[in-house]
Amino acid sequence: YPNVNLSILISAEPDHTIQLQVKRVQFPCITQKLKIHDGEFVSANLLAQLTSKNDSPLKNVSVMSSSAVILLQYSLSKSFNSIACVGGFLCHFRQKGKLC
Repeated sequence: YPNVNLSILISAEPDHTIQLQVKRVQFPCITQKLKIHDGEFVSANLLAQLTSKNDSPLKNVSVMSSSAVILLQYSLSKSFNSIACVGGFLCHFRQKGKLC
């Protein structure tokens, strides 16, 4: 398997924020991670960086954006090129009220 990089951009209506709840993360390999940025670019403030330790799933991590955009970045390094690195994450998000 090559390096795997997946970016997901979540947008709300202008002048709103986003509440993101990570319900479950299970990454069996140490090179798997999920980064959550407060904005549309990787240079935006990092709200969370999630990995699994010892194949134990993480549950119920919640973050709130300061703007109408959140960027999710999943990555897996090719140094672990095994089918054993199959994992995943489950997120729910919702738009919150207007910014003041």
